[in-house]
Amino acid sequence: ESFLQGHVEAFAAFQGVARTLVYDNLRSAVLERAGTAIRFHPRLLELAGHYHFAPRPCTPGRANEKGKVERQIHYLRQAFFAARTFVDVADLNAQFGRWRDEVAHRRVHPEQRDRTVADVLTEEQPRLLPLAAHPFATEVMRIVSARKTPYVRFDRNSYSIPHPYR
Repeated sequence: ESFLQGHVEAFAAFQGVARTLVYDNLRSAVLERAGTAIRFHPRLLELAGHYHFAPRPCTPGRANEKGKVERQIHYLRQAFFAARTFVDVADLNAQFGRWRDEVAHRRVHPEQRDRTVADVLTEEQPRLLPLAAHPFATEVMRIVSARKTPYVRFDRNSYSIPHPYR
């Protein structure tokens, strides 16, 4: 759910959704691969259907695909997270917002050397798919089964089943 919530918040921050999202074959996205047959995580497919994007995993053994994903993570670790302290998540998010606007978006774009990252983002913004009318629900959902008694156990607690559902 945290993985999905990150997507929802990113889409809101970008004010749109890319048509294709590339994943590094992490378990939250790809459950299984057999050659070119890919079994995506069902919740990721629900998210993709809600926002109308196509998930695409990196091809195993193709470092050039994975490199684009990993390079951004490396940049964040080195340029933002290194030796940074924060009080709580709200403080971290505030620091990140300032750093993104003052540092990351002002740097030269890695592929278009005559432009900044902010310039390229501004140009690409209108090409993004529009946001869904309502954000995707990312609340924790767990399937449980009831036994003889009208109670279900979840996280070491017993909850009664409402009468109409018994």
